[in-house]
Amino acid sequence: MADPTYETTWGFQSATPLEAVNGGSDDGLVTTVHWNLTCKSSDGFTGYYFDAMGLEKGDTVTPLKDLTKDQVIGWIKAKLGSDEVAKLEAQVKQQCIEQRTPASISTAPTSWTSS
Repeated sequence: MADPTYETTWGFQSATPLEAVNGGSDDGLVTTVHWNLTCKSSDGFTGYYFDAMGLEKGDTVTPLKDLTKDQVIGWIKAKLGSDEVAKLEAQVKQQCIEQRTPASISTAPTSWTSS
């Protein structure tokens, strides 16, 4: 059997993952994003990680209505840094691998079954 392939996807925890300022001079400023990272293997196993990240105001503010998913994922990855991004992607992949070949199992000898 061939080794499975793994697909890692960055996304969001719900349909409304952003917390933003409502009104005033910072109207639409995203202050928190609830994100997740998923890894799926081609043979059906899944790894998952989720978190929330606080964001600070930069030099410019993109109006909330103009934000794209890719832009917000870019913010997350930039704030985490490339080392942490690689670590988290490896972590969710490892979850898939461990489901395929667990390091330990719960079992009992067949002679222990009651009649």
